[in-house]
Amino acid sequence: SSSVDDDPKCILCGAASPQIRIESHVTKSTPGSPLYTLLNSNNPPKASELPLVYSATAELSEHLVSLDEEISQLQDRLVQLNQDRSVLARQLRRHEAILSPIRRAPPEILGEIFSWTLPCSFREANLEDCDFDLTRSPWVLTHVCSLWRAVAISMPSLWSLILLRYDHDHKAHYPLAAVQTHV
Repeated sequence: SSSVDDDPKCILCGAASPQIRIESHVTKSTPGSPLYTLLNSNNPPKASELPLVYSATAELSEHLVSLDEEISQLQDRLVQLNQDRSVLARQLRRHEAILSPIRRAPPEILGEIFSWTLPCSFREANLEDCDFDLTRSPWVLTHVCSLWRAVAISMPSLWSLILLRYDHDHKAHYPLAAVQTHV
C-alpha cells in the first residue's frame, strides 16, 4: 500500500492521478469478495456485511467529494487558461498586423484601391448610396488609421460625387453637416 505522497502527481497542477485512487476502490470489490457479490446481485446484504457496505459507501462518497473539489479547481484553472489564451491571441493578432503588406503600400496604391470603393458614376449608384452611412466609402476609409485618413482626405476624386436623395416629404437622408464636410 502506498501513501498519498507516493501517488503520481501532474507536473502542471499537482493533482494526484485519479486512476490510482479509483483502482484502490475497485480492488475491494474483486470477484469472490462479499462486496463484489452484493454489487452483482439483487440479494440484500447480511447484517455482517452492512459495515463493509457502509464503509465502502462512506469512502466512495469522500473520494467523490474530493474529485468534485479537484474538478472545480481544474475548471477554475481552465477558465483562467482560456482568459490568458484570449489575451495572448489578441496580442498575437496585433503583432501579426504589424507585418501586414497593406502597411507598406505607398499612398498612391492606397489611393487607387480607395477609388475602386466608389461607384464610377451617378448611374451606377443605387438609391441606398444616397443615405449617409459612416460604414460606407469614402467615410469608412477615414476611420481606419491616420495614414488611410490622410490619403482619403487628400483625394478629391473620393469626394467629388455627392448623391442626395429626398423623400416626398423633403426629408434629407444625408445630414447637412455631413454634406458640408463632404464638400
